[in-house]
Amino acid sequence: MKNVKNILLFVFVLTLSNLHSQTQFANEQQLNAFLKTTTYVVLEESPFSLFNASIENVMKKHWTITPYKIITADEFSKTNRNPQNSFIYISLAQFSGNNSDNLNTFNILNLILGDKSGNINKMPDIGSVPLSYEEVEDEAYAYKLGGLIMAMQYYVNYKIQHPKESIQDLAKKNVGEIKTKELWLLAKELAPEMNTLDKIKKVYPYKVKLVSEEEIEKAIEEKNTNVVFLHKLSPEEEKKNTKAQCWIFIISASDGKPLYFDQHKLDNQHPDGLLSDDFKNFAK
Repeated sequence: MKNVKNILLFVFVLTLSNLHSQTQFANEQQLNAFLKTTTYVVLEESPFSLFNASIENVMKKHWTITPYKIITADEFSKTNRNPQNSFIYISLAQFSGNNSDNLNTFNILNLILGDKSGNINKMPDIGSVPLSYEEVEDEAYAYKLGGLIMAMQYYVNYKIQHPKESIQDLAKKNVGEIKTKELWLLAKELAPEMNTLDKIKKVYPYKVKLVSEEEIEKAIEEKNTNVVFLHKLSPEEEKKNTKAQCWIFIISASDGKPLYFDQHKLDNQHPDGLLSDDFKNFAK
C-alpha cells in the first residue's frame, strides 16, 4: 500500500509553508464527519511487514475513536469511494524544510476519509503521523506503534475541539508535563553529549530511565500513566552526513498525548539524538 499515495505532508507536525502537496486537508466539517465513519486499516503488501503482524492487536488495545476493520490493499480500492469510510495506511511523504533542493522521504501513517472520486489525492487527510525515514526498517517503530496510534487519535480529538491550533501549539501547552513523569529513553537515541545519566542530570534533574524497546512497548500496552517516551526520526548512518534532519517527539505512554516536538539539522554541532538543548527545554 505504501506506493499508492506519494503524499508530501505531515498533517500531524508541519505547517503549510513547509509543504509541497496535492493532498487535501480535512476541514472542520470533515473532521466531525470522521467520528461517524468506520475506519479500515489497510495492510501492507509485504508478507514480512511488522506493521501487519502487530496492527490488529494494537488497534484492539488502543483505538477507541471509531469502529474499525482490517483489510487488504485490494479491498481498499473497493471501499475508498464511500465518504462514510475512513482509512489508516502507510505511505511515503517528502519534506524539504526551507530548501526545496533538500528532499527527505519518510514513512507516514495516514488517516484519511473516503471520497466519491476514488482519487486518493482528493481524500481528506484527518491526521498523519511520521513513522521513520524511508530507508529505515519498520523495526525502528514497530515496538511503539501503539503509542503512535494513540498519538494520532489524541491529536484528531484535539483538532476537532481546537480546529485552529497546530501540533506545535499543543506541544507547547504540554511540555511542562514531561518533568512530572518518568522519561524513558533508548541509550542509542541520545546524542554523545547526553549519552549517560550523569550527563543528563547536569541539565535535567528529573526522572530519566534508560530502557529497552520491550520495556517501552510494555509501558504503552499497559498505558502506564507515569511514563513518557521518545519517538525519534533520523536516517540510516550512511545518510547522516547529508542535509537530513533529526525529528524529536515526546509522547505519553498512557494516552498518546504529544508533549514535545522539535527538529534539528544534522551537523557536527547537532548530532543525531536528544541534545542538551532538548533536555533544557524539558526542564522549563
